[in-house]
Amino acid sequence: DLYDDDVDLIIMLECINNEFKSKEKSIMRLFIQGEAHKDIAGIMGMTQGSVTNAISELKKKLGDLMNRGTYDRI
Repeated sequence: DLYDDDVDLIIMLECINNEFKSKEKSIMRLFIQGEAHKDIAGIMGMTQGSVTNAISELKKKLGDLMNRGTYDRI
């Protein structure tokens, strides 16, 4: 359902904005916008490997926050 997808995206973005540090937010915003890891690395002044690791950790953090009910559906 399109509505459910929109609600999930809103909840995900709210979680990122409220729970992630500034650098984490920047990395996730670029990732969500579809930037390649290599491009994120160049923008953020990081190695590609560091970006790949950061995205993996941040996706887990986001999943954990959403799964534990920190952010309920609207």
